[in-house]
Amino acid sequence: FPSHDSSGSRLVLGGSSTATTRRIDVRGNLSTVNTDLVIGETGHGGMVALYGTNSIGGNVVLRSGQLGYGSISAFGTSLVRISDGGFFGQQGTIGGGTEGERILTSNISLEGNATIGLGSFSSYLGGNIDLNGATRTITLGNSTFISGSITNGGINLVSSGSTRVFALNGNN
Repeated sequence: FPSHDSSGSRLVLGGSSTATTRRIDVRGNLSTVNTDLVIGETGHGGMVALYGTNSIGGNVVLRSGQLGYGSISAFGTSLVRISDGGFFGQQGTIGGGTEGERILTSNISLEGNATIGLGSFSSYLGGNIDLNGATRTITLGNSTFISGSITNGGINLVSSGSTRVFALNGNN
């Protein structure tokens, strides 16, 4: 790991291992051209966390496992596509920890049911979220604050904790 597919249009992190403890931290500045960054393939149960200021020339695609971000520039201007069963959220402290320093502005395409929130950090999502014409179940792994618009579907919300917050501040 990492690997390119045969067309060279995808950079795969996480591979197809069923290991649930594998973790990949990308702490440098990642740069790709016309290439999707794919996190996990079928059966991958590990975690990939992106830090730093990255320039990804395609989409960031979470197929399976967990995708964390430790920087508001972790995905650059890329669309983040989350497949069914994916786990997504802030990984670690960002900036000084204030809300304004933690808002991820990347747009998200939710292509299945997903868990938002990793560990003990709330997620602040400022980009728009496209539900792709379906009603999606979002499980709160931690509190989530969304200031972008949620469009093209509906949400069923699930939380295992009574203190978790799901706040919508955009035009929904």
